[in-house]
Amino acid sequence: RNPPLAPLFVLAKFGRASINTYYHIILSLNILVVNIHLWYIMGKSIRTKEYGVFVKSLRQAREEMGLTQVEVAKKLKRPQSYISKCEAGEQRIDVVELNKFAKLYKKSLDYFIK
Repeated sequence: RNPPLAPLFVLAKFGRASINTYYHIILSLNILVVNIHLWYIMGKSIRTKEYGVFVKSLRQAREEMGLTQVEVAKKLKRPQSYISKCEAGEQRIDVVELNKFAKLYKKSLDYFIK
């Protein structure tokens, strides 16, 4: 399969580079575009209204227990930034992790899933 033709600005910048160089530049740009697209899609899926309610209940349960994020992090053997990202909705939590939070906060799983 032949690589696509390099844009003129690439030719002007790199001069007489091999066709492989142009191909790798274009391939890198395509990978970058795909990664940005995936980041946008993943960012959207984690910020649903329902997930917002979930993370609010996660923070509320911690506050009801009178614990700080640092204290929770130590008990779960995680960095404080992990707890912060979970409560901000930036980090997805699987069922196993949710169960750990539920036990620590002395809540049932139903408390978090409304």
